Amino acid sequence: MKNQASKLSVSAPSRRLEKEAKLCKTDEFSSVFALRRAISGPRVKIHFGQSPLPHARLGVVVAKRQAKRAVDRNRFKRMAREAFRHWTGRENAVDLIVRLTANAPGLDWHTLREEMNQLLHKVETRCR
Repeated sequence: MKNQASKLSVSAPSRRLEKEAKLCKTDEFSSVFALRRAISGPRVKIHFGQSPLPHARLGVVVAKRQAKRAVDRNRFKRMAREAFRHWTGRENAVDLIVRLTANAPGLDWHTLREEMNQLLHKVETRCR
């Protein structure tokens, strides 16, 4: 019976963000912050700048001051990556850094996701 179960399971496609779509190094983050281009909402701030690569890349910053629990920080990171994955402007050569600016305990995650989508749309219009 165990062999049948393993034969029937189909692995789901990976929903991970590709390594090429991530900002990883300190220099990459610093170059985006140095440009001082940002769009702010009540709870989220997106820094953006021209990417040396032909596609968009994402970095996420969540301070412990804003989200004390690791669960909340990780949830925000997952939500930001998911919003980026569905963003229509990913073909633009832009680097994005998403920052949480409000305290996490009182956040409504659906509202936060809507705010992220609105800010990403604004970034897309400014980068054209």
